[in-house]
Amino acid sequence: MESKKYVYYYPVIFFVLMGIIVIFFSSCNLVTRDKTGELAGTSITVRNLPASISSIELSVSGEGMEAIGVTDIDPSETGYTLEVPAGPDRTFEIRVYPGTGNAVKSFFGSATESLTAGETTEVTVSLEIEEMRILIPDRDNYRLAMVDDILGNGWKTIKGTDIGFSSDSDFYPSDVDIDQYGRIYIANAEFTNGGIVRIDDFNSTGKTAIYTGAITQLSIDKTNNKVVFVDATNDLVRSCDYDGNGGVTLVTLSSYYLYGLSLDSDGNIYLANRNPSFNPLVSKYSPTGTFIKDYTANLSSPEDTVVWENTVLVANNSASSGYFLIQLDRDLNYIASFGNADADGQNPQPVGEFFGPTRFLAVLNRKITLIDTTGAYGHSVVSMDDMTGTGWETYGQSGTGVGEFHFFGYC
Repeated sequence: MESKKYVYYYPVIFFVLMGIIVIFFSSCNLVTRDKTGELAGTSITVRNLPASISSIELSVSGEGMEAIGVTDIDPSETGYTLEVPAGPDRTFEIRVYPGTGNAVKSFFGSATESLTAGETTEVTVSLEIEEMRILIPDRDNYRLAMVDDILGNGWKTIKGTDIGFSSDSDFYPSDVDIDQYGRIYIANAEFTNGGIVRIDDFNSTGKTAIYTGAITQLSIDKTNNKVVFVDATNDLVRSCDYDGNGGVTLVTLSSYYLYGLSLDSDGNIYLANRNPSFNPLVSKYSPTGTFIKDYTANLSSPEDTVVWENTVLVANNSASSGYFLIQLDRDLNYIASFGNADADGQNPQPVGEFFGPTRFLAVLNRKITLIDTTGAYGHSVVSMDDMTGTGWETYGQSGTGVGEFHFFGYC
């Protein structure tokens, strides 16, 4: 039976329901009409939409039909018509391109449902981050930088006064991550005016304060909508929701030195730290803060961790030759290591030579991307495909201009 679907867009209206952003104009209210004129409806609810949208792509495919699609949909459109035959297992794919200045290049989601003329089908598509830019906390230049890629294309920066701080020196970004909507969370390590702040994108002229204190590291738990962070003032690992509510202390480590942290897909915490005797550790804690295990071998100055391809990588500053990056499994068992000290202190570094791995950067972790600096010199970003140095690329040098940084050595 032949059917037609008409897609109606309504004026752009956002509302939040139980933490889910629903956008009516992209709900794709599809009306199916068969040959007798009988109507059916298909309502597509799209979750995890960014705050601003540049364009939308929609495609539908399935057995017995030719794949169809609409590209470059303008969010301000009031309507368009899309004809789709009813039938089993129709796959709806939606790609959303955020507005200029977003940390995310594109979001993508899909869902499969059978469509029958004369019936209404509810379809939910949850968007996930598909491609994103590289966010770089340029702490000692009092700014956050963003580039499209490791070549430095699309360079942008935000300083403190751009987002509402009284002076640029009040903004001391030490770490950064994003939530599933592409919003940016910044760990501001300035001891008087520090804390966690959130901005929508690099066009933001204001900020949302999430937490107050000297915050040195953070990681976003996108599954549970939480921010997990290091409160360096009080030697705590804490968490709160995206708006700073429901704060709880997960780990208390008095007289410890807390550096980087990361989360796995189950919410376990991997903390680079030193004990009161200044012995270097990588520690694993449960999502509720229960201690599980320490790793100690070949550590010199562990500055950060990241979960990469279901393993844990450690940025091991000032390490012995061959151990500047250490790869562990999620039970903190050794897998591999990589990297040697630089030979001449000059940029760019040849493959496998590090000034000092210091901070893994907010990317999708398809590649290993990190800040490489001694604090005194270096100040570059390194990217590679794997733990053998394949696809090694570097970007940046010391300075205050475009493509120049003044990172920290360690906190």
